[in-house]
Amino acid sequence: KTTENIIYKFDDRLVMQRKTIAFIVFILFLLAGCAKQAPKKNFFPIENAEKIEYNYSMISSANGSQHVEKGILVIRPGPTKTIGSKECTSFSFEFNGEKDHSECYYNSKDGVMLAMQEFGLEKLQVKPAMPVLKKPFTVSNSWSWNGKEGSISCSAEFEIKGLETVTVGSQELEALKVSSTVKRSDGVEMHSTKWFSDNIGLVKEQSTVTNSNYPGKKIEVKIEAK
Repeated sequence: KTTENIIYKFDDRLVMQRKTIAFIVFILFLLAGCAKQAPKKNFFPIENAEKIEYNYSMISSANGSQHVEKGILVIRPGPTKTIGSKECTSFSFEFNGEKDHSECYYNSKDGVMLAMQEFGLEKLQVKPAMPVLKKPFTVSNSWSWNGKEGSISCSAEFEIKGLETVTVGSQELEALKVSSTVKRSDGVEMHSTKWFSDNIGLVKEQSTVTNSNYPGKKIEVKIEAK
C-alpha cells in the first residue's frame, strides 16, 4: 500500500478535506463555464438593428416666448458604408415622416463609435470617431473625446450613471443611463441624458441645447420609445 492510502485509511479528516477541495474546484469549474456562456449586454445594437419609433417633443425658448413641437421620430437602420477603414451602419432619423439626417456607427473593441453625420448632401466625418458608449458598462465609467465634426472642433465628456428601471409605453425596462456634454467651437453646447436597453438600444433621451452666439435661446428635446 502507498503512504497516501495509509493516510486516507487511518485519518478520515484528511479524506474529508480532500473531498471538500475537490468539490470546491468542481463548483468553480461550473461557475467558470456559466460565466463564459453568459450573454453579453448589447445596449446599442448595430448588427441586426431594428426600426424604433419614438414620441418626441421639442420646446424652443427665446426672448420669453416658447414654441412647442411634438410628433413621431423614427430611427431606421440602413445600409453599411465604408468610412475610412471601417464598415459602418447608417441610421436615418425621420421626423413626422421626413428624413432629417443620418448617423453612421461601428463597433470597436472599446464600444460604439460615431464615424459620420450626413445632412442631405453634406457629410460631416467625425475624426477621430467618437465613442458614444464605452466599455465596461459599469457605474462611474467616464471618458473624454476631442476631435472634429467636419470642420467644427468639438470636445465631449461622457459618464455611465448606472442601471435604472424606466417605463416605456406599457413596459418597464432596465436601461443603462449615460450622461454627456458636447461643446462645439461654433458656440453650440448640448447636455444629454440617454437610456439604453439591452438588445433594443436607445429608449429614452432628454437633451438641452444652447448657443453662446444667441444668449437666452434654448432648445429642450425629449424622446421616448413607443
